[in-house]
Amino acid sequence: MKILLMDRNVQELLGIRWYLQTYLAGDVQIQYSTNATNAATMMHLFQPDVLIINIDLLPDRQDVAIYTLLQHGHCHVFGMTAEPVFQTAIKAIALHAKDLFMKPVDLEQLKRQLTLLKKPQPSPVKNDSFYMQLFLGTQTTDSIFILIEPEHTSCIQQLYEWLSTSILFKHVKVYPFSKWLVCLFPPGNVEKDVKVLQKEWHQQTHISLNISVYDEVKATLAACYRAAQKALEQCFYKGFGHIFYTSQQLEPVSFDPLLSPEQQRSIINSLEQLDIESFHQFLYPIQKGFYDQEDVRVHLTSILAQVRRFMLKHKLQQIASFEQQYRQLFRFIMEHPILYTIINEITFFTETLIQEVQQQKINAPVHVVFLAKEIIEQQYANSSLTLTKAAKELGISSNYLSTLFAQEEKIPFKKYLQLYRLEKAAQLLLTSDATIAEIAHATGFEDPNYFSKIFKQQKGSSPRKYKLFSIHTE
Repeated sequence: MKILLMDRNVQELLGIRWYLQTYLAGDVQIQYSTNATNAATMMHLFQPDVLIINIDLLPDRQDVAIYTLLQHGHCHVFGMTAEPVFQTAIKAIALHAKDLFMKPVDLEQLKRQLTLLKKPQPSPVKNDSFYMQLFLGTQTTDSIFILIEPEHTSCIQQLYEWLSTSILFKHVKVYPFSKWLVCLFPPGNVEKDVKVLQKEWHQQTHISLNISVYDEVKATLAACYRAAQKALEQCFYKGFGHIFYTSQQLEPVSFDPLLSPEQQRSIINSLEQLDIESFHQFLYPIQKGFYDQEDVRVHLTSILAQVRRFMLKHKLQQIASFEQQYRQLFRFIMEHPILYTIINEITFFTETLIQEVQQQKINAPVHVVFLAKEIIEQQYANSSLTLTKAAKELGISSNYLSTLFAQEEKIPFKKYLQLYRLEKAAQLLLTSDATIAEIAHATGFEDPNYFSKIFKQQKGSSPRKYKLFSIHTE
């Protein structure tokens, strides 16, 4: 970017020049003058992209050559003044100035305005030759190869348009892809350029960028592209908002991603002890090294498999929200680009499970009896259903279940089961044409005679009279 500064105060000009050369991207060339009479000559020789001029230097008459030159030129004009009066504003309007700054100039605001400027001409449409060379050709480049990956791929088009049209990056060639941009920077202080690019984009959009810079020996475009892609893989460990150099990328260390039997037992023990801190020890060490992404993802799914065993033991998969979270987490491990986010999600999910089990232990009697009643409701027709079988299904002793059930329901498990079967039998007597024997078998009674006997004891009449009496009363 070429900038021409005009003001009487040399110290102010030197200060503005230093600031812009320090904080603007690209090859920033700045010249200055303390006399507006030679403005036309300097404009012709220097051909600046931007003129920053003290409006007070200009005459009031608008037929002076400088007005005509700036009104019809391809130069962006910014005015500055120490006297914010109406006549000054009229001069700025006559010059088609982008803005008028009060002195002392707010340099950060000036920089912000410069970053928003557009190129005088739109970027030419790229042909396919670059893409052919990138993937198939042997062409090398003297430019510095850079790959940019935004945090959200949905903003690729916006990022491409900004880089393609911003006068701040007129020295950069930009080529779009589906999830990143390839940029060719001219040789120079590219480190400053990419830092400015990253900062300015984030300030405008609040979206972070990862930038990969090829800084090794001269190579083909294809080789630069592969190396830059590989450097971006470090995003998995470091997240977004970083600049990676291909000469400094780490080589992955190999390791066995599958858990040993001892590791599996240790994880299960930490979960059964409801010790989330011990469980953390199996997650965080993976962040300290640099491993192949696929191995890390397999390792984390192996840990999640032990969490699944913990869920099954405590029947947490029967809670729909937990089951849904588990399935989503499995896909999250396999697809999400950032490791620490994956680990945070695993930790949060596991903590939620542990809290549920802790709550179950507090409410253990009520919970166990509730599950036992559910078993009765689902299996009452099975004549082999007993207290022992229900206790085994719940993973507790029959004596413990018998005690809890009697405490909560005020009757023994066996009596509750029998009454539940009799109620179901009474419903069938009133709503079906089945025989007494068929109804007995359908409600878990193997012996129809025994069924009739206890039905009469409970209801005060035999099953047959109960049915006839109900029909008669209707």
